[in-house]
Amino acid sequence: MNPTIIRPAQIKDVPFIRQIYNYAVLHLNVTMDTKEKSPEDMLHWFKQHGGRFPIYVGEVQGCVMGVGYLSPWSLRQGYALMSEVSVYLNPIYLNQGLGGRLLDYLIEAGKNQGFITLIGVMTRGNERASAILTKRHFEWAGRLHKAGLKFGKLLDIDFYQLALDVPSC
Repeated sequence: MNPTIIRPAQIKDVPFIRQIYNYAVLHLNVTMDTKEKSPEDMLHWFKQHGGRFPIYVGEVQGCVMGVGYLSPWSLRQGYALMSEVSVYLNPIYLNQGLGGRLLDYLIEAGKNQGFITLIGVMTRGNERASAILTKRHFEWAGRLHKAGLKFGKLLDIDFYQLALDVPSC
């Protein structure tokens, strides 16, 4: 196995992140986006992250093969202690542990940023993502039926939740 480096994303990574994400948009039901992101879209997205919502990339032999990031769960202030985790991989680098390693970094970042809950959202039947989340103690929290439309099909959306340790006062 090639050595993998997990590191904070840099602006130079945005084109590679865009390539990975747009593949998912066009070919997979792991995102409900249905239109490719432009370079400008991705640059705007990148600039919205950082601080409490970091982006990490998985790099193999100098090539970005995966991306993971934290995002606000909601803009409503009462949800400020929750964050959504997202991980996308280059399809040639599936089943090699990179998704799990990125998720580990996101969990640690979530703890460091003071979140009390991390949420994973996926389409029903995404067994690979479900296994990665449950291995890291995310619990299935519910399902929205026929809530997403992708490739002309209505899809159920599953929610997984990880309760992080809350520091005592």
